[in-house]
Amino acid sequence: MMHIDEIRNSYNRGEYTYKVDIPKKLKPDHVFDEELSVKRNRELAQEHNDKVDQMQRDKNRKQRELNEQFTTDVVEYIIAYYDLTEKQARILENFVYDEHHSYMGDYFTYIDTFASFVDDIVNAKEDTDD
Repeated sequence: MMHIDEIRNSYNRGEYTYKVDIPKKLKPDHVFDEELSVKRNRELAQEHNDKVDQMQRDKNRKQRELNEQFTTDVVEYIIAYYDLTEKQARILENFVYDEHHSYMGDYFTYIDTFASFVDDIVNAKEDTDD
């Protein structure tokens, strides 16, 4: 389990971002070799474009996995440092992300702010006059 500062540092280093260069797609009439037939050049262009599509699907899958790992790391932090259940921690993380993800610096600050606030509410004991 990582502390929120470690998660922030990992995020800032790009460890939750899948980086791969994907070549551009080619026009169907791209000429690889003027010695080849038009049909063969088109087949090669289609093969290239199919590979590019697969690379993009792989990139999207890997990025979804990294996004889930990021969320899991934050949720595990909330559970470990605040007295919240996994369900409560996931709701809180989702709320903070939805409301404060345009600037991730705020996201990391609000995780602690809201987790502490929710922890106080959930674990508040009513004062009794006995």
